[in-house]
Amino acid sequence: MANYTKTQLNSLNEDELIQIGVDEFNLELDEAMSKAEIIDEIFQAIKATKENKKDAAAAIKSVKDDDKVMVKVVVAKGGENEMDYVAPAINGRVWRIKRGSEVEVPKFVARHLQSLSQTIYKNVTDSNGKITGRMPEEVARYNIQVQF
Repeated sequence: MANYTKTQLNSLNEDELIQIGVDEFNLELDEAMSKAEIIDEIFQAIKATKENKKDAAAAIKSVKDDDKVMVKVVVAKGGENEMDYVAPAINGRVWRIKRGSEVEVPKFVARHLQSLSQTIYKNVTDSNGKITGRMPEEVARYNIQVQF
């Protein structure tokens, strides 16, 4: 991910800025925004990325050595109404992991993602096929591949 200055961003046109925002920072930008608003959004994303790296370093220092090892994960793309990224939060630290991309995260983050679940409800039918109720079932929240 590139690190841009405000001067560099100002030298680009709106289309180039939108492309950078979408491709590099996963921002939702459009032509209705002013150039100054687009630059501000990108610059805020750059600052957040720097802060996240500092927070990640602090979070990693607080866990045991085995869990500090970085592992590669791929979180499957979500449905049409789901975000393009997942954001697991552990002890106040949030990671932003782009779906469908291979990303390196500490092992404890991968384990956390694997442990997340959600409840789905399946229809219960009688012998005639009539729905008589719904039964809860816990399933994995994310389809995730991890290379330990």
